[in-house]
Amino acid sequence: MHAFKQLLNLLFLVSLFAFVACRDSLDTSGHHEWLPGDTAQTLTFVYMIAENSLDSYATSDLNEMFSAATDIPDDCYMIAFVDDRRMPRVCRFYNDDGSAVCDTVYSFASDFCASDTTYMRTVFNMVLERYTAKEMNLVLWSHGSGWINEHKTLARQRSIGIDNGYNGFDNSSVKAIEIPELSSFISSLPVKPQLLMFDACFMQNVEVAYELRNCVDYILASPAEIPGDGAPYHKMVSAFFAHPLNVEEVMKSYYNEYKASANGGVILSVVDCKEMDALARSTAQYVPEYFSPFSENNYNTVFSYLPGGYFPYGRPFYPDFFDVNSAMRQFLSADDYAAWKMALETAVPYKCASSSWYSAPHRAEYAVDRDVYSGIAMYIPQNVSKYKLYNDDFSKTSWYAASGWGQAGW
Repeated sequence: MHAFKQLLNLLFLVSLFAFVACRDSLDTSGHHEWLPGDTAQTLTFVYMIAENSLDSYATSDLNEMFSAATDIPDDCYMIAFVDDRRMPRVCRFYNDDGSAVCDTVYSFASDFCASDTTYMRTVFNMVLERYTAKEMNLVLWSHGSGWINEHKTLARQRSIGIDNGYNGFDNSSVKAIEIPELSSFISSLPVKPQLLMFDACFMQNVEVAYELRNCVDYILASPAEIPGDGAPYHKMVSAFFAHPLNVEEVMKSYYNEYKASANGGVILSVVDCKEMDALARSTAQYVPEYFSPFSENNYNTVFSYLPGGYFPYGRPFYPDFFDVNSAMRQFLSADDYAAWKMALETAVPYKCASSSWYSAPHRAEYAVDRDVYSGIAMYIPQNVSKYKLYNDDFSKTSWYAASGWGQAGW
């Protein structure tokens, strides 16, 4: 997320917060409260790590959930955990005979790092033990940087999750959740998420999707930066609770808010996780030949989601987040590319993009190359000194091992 509308949101913060009428106790008069042993059809759980520069956007999104609470079926749950500049708390949204309700079902007495999976497990255990459901959609909400390891990047980069630890606005983090750790955490949940949506920047890439391939069914995310306002929850609630879930409709309900909007552009895609092994096998057939350390590939013309990367305040830079289809189309032979692309289209069945998107680090708007974009990014190692740290970290990813980069000599 970028802070394109940060000032505007701050000006309206007080009025927005007043609109979120979360009660301090679970009062469900006139509404069926599921009893221990009841199992709802679907739980949508939004986990908001907002103790950072996105604090005001968390308030906006809670308002959106509240405004659409009458769209939540009686046999479903919508729960949000939020850790912003206030104390962490759990809220439940529901429809009470045509009235939208938001209850604060639990307020924590002290602050903790919401991006520490030890504390995260406490929250999940609390929610999943009380709000049992046959199906679960999980939303992870925060700053993000894809597969990139947090420890290399100090305060400016992270895999997923920024919690500054003192109820402030800045993006220094006590801890971030690295992707293998996230995979292990989600795999331990009692219900496998049918959908994982990242409401965070740069999270739709092959490295993340491959790591999570066995613990979720579908991933909805962006390979680029997303607008500060993020997902339009007031437009998405109905799609979240459709049964059976239509992941393309969930994506469209997000995209429709931005396709002709002054709020900025957005690029989205859906990954079918069960197809990621096949994509890795297909990619491994071509990486050693076309992407060896001795190739003379020129990546300047490959479509990317952060063109040229950037150097934030002298710290290690973000790489380019190359579009996987653009890279493979440019360097593979026509026949090899055609064979490989079938695996890509099966693994990434749905995509959508505005005509352009905004990059906060570059303070620039970039056009989407509609002829080549796939909606999913990849890392490409290069023989350049600034890539060394990333090359080393990339070699430890599951995708690296499965997709042929080791055999290529990287």
